[in-house]
Amino acid sequence: MTKWAIKTVNFTPSFRGKHNILKTKSWLVLASCNKWLTVLELASKARVNYSSLLVSMAKWHRWEYVLRNDKRHPYSYKLAVRGLKWLERHRKSFPPGLEAS
Repeated sequence: MTKWAIKTVNFTPSFRGKHNILKTKSWLVLASCNKWLTVLELASKARVNYSSLLVSMAKWHRWEYVLRNDKRHPYSYKLAVRGLKWLERHRKSFPPGLEAS
């Protein structure tokens, strides 16, 4: 019988592309608001593209970075503990000015 080992990869995310910037901006807003927000409200507050955020929120919910309130339609979202840990772990690698935006 073969035993499989799960290897945890720790890395510093690159902020050269748009994906980690979208994630960081929207998660910082969710962390600071500490209330349920729809994707439209979040896109407006974080100043990010609505359609990109809409696609990403479904993935982040599936990966348990954000919580989704299924009782309301449109869905509303809140940052999960896993998302907060990601922000804290990578806070030092944020590009200048990202946290202030």
